[in-house]
Amino acid sequence: MCGHGTIGVATVFVETGMVEVVEPVTTIKPDVPAGVATVAVQVARELVLAELLVRRAVHEQCELIHRLIPTVRGCRRVNLLAEDATARRAPHAMVTHPRWIDRSPCGTAASARMAQLHARGELPGDTDFVSVSLIGSEFVGRVAGLTAAGEKEAILPVITRRAWITATANWLLDPEDPFPEGFLF
Repeated sequence: MCGHGTIGVATVFVETGMVEVVEPVTTIKPDVPAGVATVAVQVARELVLAELLVRRAVHEQCELIHRLIPTVRGCRRVNLLAEDATARRAPHAMVTHPRWIDRSPCGTAASARMAQLHARGELPGDTDFVSVSLIGSEFVGRVAGLTAAGEKEAILPVITRRAWITATANWLLDPEDPFPEGFLF
């Protein structure tokens, strides 16, 4: 049995809705080479519920349409700021539709927060802004300049830090495979 593989499969089942999600813990019993395993997946209900309520309220109160790309519509991410967030450092939880919590500091969220703070006069250009993820990883951003997005002023954000390669994969399709496009139960 592969522990991290089993945890990964259980996570996929819960996050994609392949199993009924039960709160606060969803139990899955996959059949593994060593027999039947029991995997308990904790569901971060409070953050997901907060995201759902915020997103629902946004959709009820206004119609969000990207000013340059009108096919981009609606609210799909909610950045839940920690109580100690400031204009220079923002610990947060980024919850993405339908119910995922991003472990990354999220460059999109950092850029949006910097634009918001800059428009309020709280983040001058060339001032570091630290976006801190739920697990403590950080992106450092700054407003490098200004531009226009349609008729509105927009920032030119710069986000820095680094990434690590965690995996590579080669996908093969055996010409003799009787299920080349997969299968459904």
